[in-house]
Amino acid sequence: MSTLRRRQPQTPPPNPNPAVNSTALGDAPTNTIKSPGRIIVSLGSLAIFAFTLLLLDGFLTAFIIYKVPYTEIDYGTYLSQAYAAVVRGERDYTLVSGPSGPCVYPAGHLWLFGVIGVATGWKGMLQDGIDERDDNDGTTELRAAQCGFGVAYLATLGTALWIYARCAACAASCAPDGGGAAPTTFLARCAALLGDAARSIRVPMAALVLSRRLHSLYVLRLFNDAAASLFFYVAVAAFVRAARSPPGPAARWSRWHTGCVIYSAAVSIKMNVLLSAPGLLLLFLQSQRDIYGVVSCLATCAAVQVAVGAPFLAAHPVAYITRAFQFSRVFEYKWTVNWKFLPEDTFVSKELSIILLLLLVTSLALFATKWTRAAKKETGRVLFLCGDGTVGPRRGLTACYVVQTLFTSNFLGVAFARTLHYQFYMWYFHTIPIMLWMCRRSGTSGAAAGVWNGPTGAGTLARLAVVAAIEVSFNIFPATWWSSALLQASHLIVLGLLCISAVPPILEMT
Repeated sequence: MSTLRRRQPQTPPPNPNPAVNSTALGDAPTNTIKSPGRIIVSLGSLAIFAFTLLLLDGFLTAFIIYKVPYTEIDYGTYLSQAYAAVVRGERDYTLVSGPSGPCVYPAGHLWLFGVIGVATGWKGMLQDGIDERDDNDGTTELRAAQCGFGVAYLATLGTALWIYARCAACAASCAPDGGGAAPTTFLARCAALLGDAARSIRVPMAALVLSRRLHSLYVLRLFNDAAASLFFYVAVAAFVRAARSPPGPAARWSRWHTGCVIYSAAVSIKMNVLLSAPGLLLLFLQSQRDIYGVVSCLATCAAVQVAVGAPFLAAHPVAYITRAFQFSRVFEYKWTVNWKFLPEDTFVSKELSIILLLLLVTSLALFATKWTRAAKKETGRVLFLCGDGTVGPRRGLTACYVVQTLFTSNFLGVAFARTLHYQFYMWYFHTIPIMLWMCRRSGTSGAAAGVWNGPTGAGTLARLAVVAAIEVSFNIFPATWWSSALLQASHLIVLGLLCISAVPPILEMT
């Protein structure tokens, strides 16, 4: 008589490389860790939390627009410059100017503010020799434009929150198992919950809505940095999505090309976006199948610049290139936020400019070495990591690695900048909390060896103190020697943490 055998359930093989396990927003984590200290990512709870932040900040932004007086700085000049190009048809960039100076931005700036001018009836536009229009009361006339910039602020915040959530999903699978027995007493459970809360991605998320200076820059000053920043963060989000799926042939349009279009559009508004270009180039070299894919992405970026500046390039190419992409500008000492502790003659000296440039190039080279060594250790290769499918599976880059590479490159450019004005805070405010949250160490022994560990509760408080110090520095007007010193000290702390922290997992799990 035959004997019936019960079929044993098959257990999946253990992940040989737990450091590269990653989930994405919208996917359930691959496993559930019930021990305290583990960072648990829940799509539903994060989405509700992010929506709550957006809703509350939306009410706050509306209150600021309707209750706090507007201050004219450059917005009227932006409209004057756009009016000259869009309405009068001026194509000589040396003749495109406004009351506060000539246009020193690429043509995307003019087209953007041309659209804003048409949409608002050119209200708030200043003319040469006139500091303020007689019919501009500084409030109701500009309210439509302020509401538009408020929408840009909330869109930037929403994009940043989405990026944070994707990084949290990646980090959740890389955090170590707390191990040991679950807490049984009430106090122990409370302590475990507080520890989890301190390490949660919700802490840096919440920090994004607490900046007094950022609200002012977006809806009370109306700088073009707001639009450039929005396009930049949307491009980062596009690159994060593109990195998950290994690219196809170079001749085929991919999400990487879509990200390149958005990124280049941001550059066409203001060139500060190029601070992240070294990190983006490394991502191209590591994510594409071959050099043809890299050339395809770079060509896409170049094509956008040519298309945006075509009317000016066709008429007066030299004037456009020398004015729109001017790298030799000398800024005024009175507006600097980061070097007020230096004498003015030192600030304007060429020696300081050369030293800062050398420091920037050196730091970029050091971080490139760090990232490529980590790639070599994890994948056995330095470039073209995702594979072409002929040898082994094709894998994408993790969200944490893409975000840290782009944001670190951008931060290095800010840290060694020739000068920082108050509006330049928009260049990197949204990157600081997530960069500090991702500054983690790699275990070296025991069960945690090679695991990407998260910050402790005390470490989280220290990171928030750095964010607060940078915020305080940008809220002191005019800048003083101590506010500049505080800002530079905060930058050094961030730079130090980035140097000593481990590189995030690079490749997605197969």
